[in-house]
Amino acid sequence: MPAPRAFDRSGCSDSTKRDDCSDDTDNTYLYVRILSRGAPMSKLDSSIAVLFLLAVTPSVCSAQREGAPAGSLAASPVRFAVTAASDIDVEPVPLPAPLSAKELTLADLEAMALVNNPSLTEARAQISALQGEWVQVGLWPNPIVGYDATDVGLDGTAGQQGGFVSQQVITAKKLQLNREIVTQKIEWAEQQWSAQRLRVLNDVRMAYYEALLAQRRVEILKELSKLSNEARNVADQLFQAQEGSRVNLLQAVVESDTVRIDVDNANSDYIASWRRLASVVGAADMSPTELLGDYRELPPELTWSDTLRQLLHKSPEIGAALANLQRAEWELRLATAGRIPDVNMSTSVRYDNAAQNTLADVRIGVPLVIFDRNQGNIQRAEAGVAAAQRAMERVELDLQNRLAVVFNRYIKARRQAERYARDILPNAGRAFELIEEAYRNGESSYLGVLTAQRTYIRANLAYLDSLRQARQDDARIRGLLLTGSLQSLQ
Repeated sequence: MPAPRAFDRSGCSDSTKRDDCSDDTDNTYLYVRILSRGAPMSKLDSSIAVLFLLAVTPSVCSAQREGAPAGSLAASPVRFAVTAASDIDVEPVPLPAPLSAKELTLADLEAMALVNNPSLTEARAQISALQGEWVQVGLWPNPIVGYDATDVGLDGTAGQQGGFVSQQVITAKKLQLNREIVTQKIEWAEQQWSAQRLRVLNDVRMAYYEALLAQRRVEILKELSKLSNEARNVADQLFQAQEGSRVNLLQAVVESDTVRIDVDNANSDYIASWRRLASVVGAADMSPTELLGDYRELPPELTWSDTLRQLLHKSPEIGAALANLQRAEWELRLATAGRIPDVNMSTSVRYDNAAQNTLADVRIGVPLVIFDRNQGNIQRAEAGVAAAQRAMERVELDLQNRLAVVFNRYIKARRQAERYARDILPNAGRAFELIEEAYRNGESSYLGVLTAQRTYIRANLAYLDSLRQARQDDARIRGLLLTGSLQSLQ
């Protein structure tokens, strides 16, 4: 069985001491009952008998207590095996911008989301719950104390009256192994928190770019609507001067009305994108505000090999899968240690009213491991390790598969946006200016103006769509493909 990774602990995780936990060469265990009956005992002898169990138990169990954190919930648990998203900087959260701000930047929105998004609080609560479980699973069973009476009424006496103390002794360092298992659960939860934090930031960034470009889309369509209205006025003037046809005028009116509809639709899209942004920020009542940022800025160029290597190195999904694997390995160690039974110890002191003597009993007992050798749990734990190992491979392949789709879309969108900005938009704008000037001078038909205008509109809108896709996919890639911050946590 492979040793769990990255742990440096004494006890069962130390290969030099592993036989202390898994020795199965001797399945014969002892049941001893020491009964002193009828022999007079002094008060000192009685006290020694009563305290025998309490004196023996700590010495038997001291090895299991070694290495366990002291204290209660206030004491921080162990340092976990896998650093939670160690390559992701978790900087202090700055104060969010006020909701009444007239302008907002991406940094303002990110800070607001880290404070307001409820999913982060939910993820922290899961970590806190597991820290409580870590404390609980390492606690010793409470001793049992009680009253003991036998032979009551014998020869008209009160019989033997006294008390007893019993304690279950957990062997094979099972309590320490329990805590190792929960340690990996905490590590998994910390990886989930890191992943959720990235989901929040990625959702904010994608919603920001969508709203920013929707805002710019409205501005461009309003400019184009203004141009369409001017062309409509020119067509009307030419028609009134009997220098233009009624067909040209009607085409100008139709085009102006069509662009006005486009403006209305763009406004609706902007409002919808702002509402989505407000929801992921965690401020649903936030009113639309001007967003600051250069919408024309292209994201940096990326290479497939570097991007894939960074994803596999930093992804919290890999960290969570590794924590699950380590948890499965510790569960196998616990199942192996379960072949060694726990020890039950008890002692009692009674006064025999008939014989006028003080009696003491000491009992030490363990089950004989004959039928139940925990073989079923060991088989289940072995299967769990094998499944967790395959899950690690599956997560890596799934990340590569998802990255292939996003990376291809990003490359195409970035290339398209670059070409629009460098070649297509300047040429379309210049062509529209020239054909409009020619139309004013009566050197071109309105059909040429209409065609140039539509080409210019389509080019601008396609440029914005390419920018939006490139910026959103860049956010996905930089955010390790994690999105969906408002979905239910697993």
